Amino acid sequence: MKIALAGTGNVAKRNYIPCLAAQEDVELGYYNRTSAKAEAVAAEFGGEVFHSIFVLTRETDRRDLDSDMEVLDHRSARHETYAIARDRSRWQQYDDSFTKSILAYLETLRQNAPPPVPGLAGLQELQVEAAIKRSIATGRPVDLDADLPLGL
Repeated sequence: MKIALAGTGNVAKRNYIPCLAAQEDVELGYYNRTSAKAEAVAAEFGGEVFHSIFVLTRETDRRDLDSDMEVLDHRSARHETYAIARDRSRWQQYDDSFTKSILAYLETLRQNAPPPVPGLAGLQELQVEAAIKRSIATGRPVDLDADLPLGL
C-alpha cells in the first residue's frame, strides 16, 4: 500500500516514519515545506518525495501532555477516564502511541476491516476542538449542533 506523509519533522522521524518504513507492504512518499527535509528523510528511510500536496487540515499545537484522557460515548452514555502512567515520561508514551496507532490502522487495511477509530469519531473530535476555540474567542458557550453542524 502507498502512504503519503505531509511533514517530516522530528516527531515524524522519531515516531511514525520508522514504524511505517519497517512495514514490508508499505511504500512511503514525503512532503515538507522545505524540500531538502523531505529529500533527507527519503534518503534515510526510502520512498518518494512530493513537491506539492493538497492539505485539508490545519496544524495543531501540542504543548502539554500531562492531563488525563476522557472518552465520552453519547449514544451509550459511557464516560471513561484514562490516566497516563506516571512511571514513564509522558513524551515517551506520546511517541509510543504513534507506533501502536499506526500498526493497528495498517492491520485493518491489510484485513479489509473497519478502522479501529471510525472516521466519524475523528470528525466529531475536530468539531469539539473547533467549538473550544470558538468559545474561547467569543467568551460564550457553543452549541455543537446549532453552531457547528456536521451536515451528515
